[in-house]
Amino acid sequence: MFEVRMPQLGLTMEEGTIASWLKAEGDTVEVGDILCEVETDKLTNELPSEFAGVLRAIVAPVGEDVPVLGLLALIGSADEPLIMPGESAPAAPGQPESAAASAAVDDSQPATVKPSRRIRASGLAKKIAAARGIDLTDVIGSGPGGRIVARDVEAVAAAPAVQVAAAVPEAEALAPEALATPTAPTAPVSTEGRRERMTGIRRTIARRMTESWTTAPVVTYDASADTTALTELKNAIFDDQDKKVSYTHLLAALVTRALLDFPLLNSSVDGDDLVFHDEVNLGIAVAIPEGLVVPVVKDAQRKGIGTLADEISALVNKAKNGELDPGDMQGGTFTITNLGMFGIESFSPIINMPEVAILGVNATVPTPVEIDGKIVLRPRMKLSLTADHRAVDGAVAAQFLSKVCALIEKPWLSMM
Repeated sequence: MFEVRMPQLGLTMEEGTIASWLKAEGDTVEVGDILCEVETDKLTNELPSEFAGVLRAIVAPVGEDVPVLGLLALIGSADEPLIMPGESAPAAPGQPESAAASAAVDDSQPATVKPSRRIRASGLAKKIAAARGIDLTDVIGSGPGGRIVARDVEAVAAAPAVQVAAAVPEAEALAPEALATPTAPTAPVSTEGRRERMTGIRRTIARRMTESWTTAPVVTYDASADTTALTELKNAIFDDQDKKVSYTHLLAALVTRALLDFPLLNSSVDGDDLVFHDEVNLGIAVAIPEGLVVPVVKDAQRKGIGTLADEISALVNKAKNGELDPGDMQGGTFTITNLGMFGIESFSPIINMPEVAILGVNATVPTPVEIDGKIVLRPRMKLSLTADHRAVDGAVAAQFLSKVCALIEKPWLSMM
């Protein structure tokens, strides 16, 4: 019997969530066949089989959180005895399964003692039961082979307690107030809406954002820049090279240039140390239906606008198609997140740790400004820089943001 266990799909992965099973118990499996989909670290990964045979048992059902190397399924031959890990082989016909099976019944044993049985439960189910004081012997498992999973424990915890009314003396039962016209008990009004468990991606986002928010003392700095020259550059690239680039592509190149002048913004905090990175690994936040992912362009300082545009577009497409690899999202040193297309004019982005800063891009808004003594409308883009005050003081953050704004207004300076 072959054991299918949860692989470690990323360096920081501790557990994965079964998103779906593509094979059912009893199906024939060949090496390389996709068994299931696993959600972890903002990605959905297909898990191919390393074994050939018959899928004899699915141990981890859909929605189950399974630690790395946790058991997912068993694959074997169709006529092979199904023995779960840790279980003994079934007893031969006519032979008692244990000494207890042939022992005489002790009439003196209290009737309230529960018969002993092996409890098969997931790790998460055991944690929930321990936290809520639930005896797993009282829980009926709904998983494969009667295995207790998290939803079974939650169901027991949510069930109303059975209350036994104390005996009422007959005289008290006949009291005058008891003869009054009875009223139907009012059902409690529930104010709780539909409950839905977070997906693996959503839980990862929640954990990382909470870690960032509670670890780094942050300050957000806002500034705006005239985008007239940037728009002209964008149109010129299209006219000259027939290459479509976006404002995000151009900003990626300009921000990379500014980071070379302000290496503190391209560092990380590691305990009491600051780690200055030799390369600019630029993260680009991408919204997908399941949440937010941040693929990373490696060594952005070595690439021109055309190459950056191509790589960013490829990563965005992979993100939207669910094709990102764990390596596509690791090693970031600075992140850009753009909400301008939604009309957002200001926000405070949360740092993608262990980075020390993140740049939020807002909408470009026609703004009245004075030029040569006249009030005219100019397109201005507001930028929101959030920085970790442990590493970046206000003056440095302000200087970096001013540099980015200067490059937006005079993008040719990035070539000097």
